[in-house]
Amino acid sequence: MLDIVLNAESVETASNVAKYCSDGCREIAKKERQRRLMKERRLKQKAQKLISRKSFTNKKAQKLTRPEYTDPYKKRMDKARKNKDWKTYYTLFKEQYLANEKNWAYSGRYVVNGFEIHDPDFVLNVVETIER
Repeated sequence: MLDIVLNAESVETASNVAKYCSDGCREIAKKERQRRLMKERRLKQKAQKLISRKSFTNKKAQKLTRPEYTDPYKKRMDKARKNKDWKTYYTLFKEQYLANEKNWAYSGRYVVNGFEIHDPDFVLNVVETIER
């Protein structure tokens, strides 16, 4: 809705297209709308610039938040899974799980394909069941 001033009295329209508005009045409304639009656009651009500037300066912080950089096993496990190298994948999986248990001083029970992760031949048994 637009507030339009006609001969010192204010008229509020119900739509952006005023049917009974003079050419001068329509031009004023058009300029106001354009001014408001450009102001909003400049604010958005300014906010986007700040975001891009922050991301440019914090490359190290960005790398640290990625799981590949925080978890030493993640990247190698993903690569092994992509290549369907199940022996490497489950070896890394077991190492990751045991390292996590060691960090938390907690020994849990984790079963994959019916084999417990603490078994010495866990990797061979799991790979054998997958290949069947």
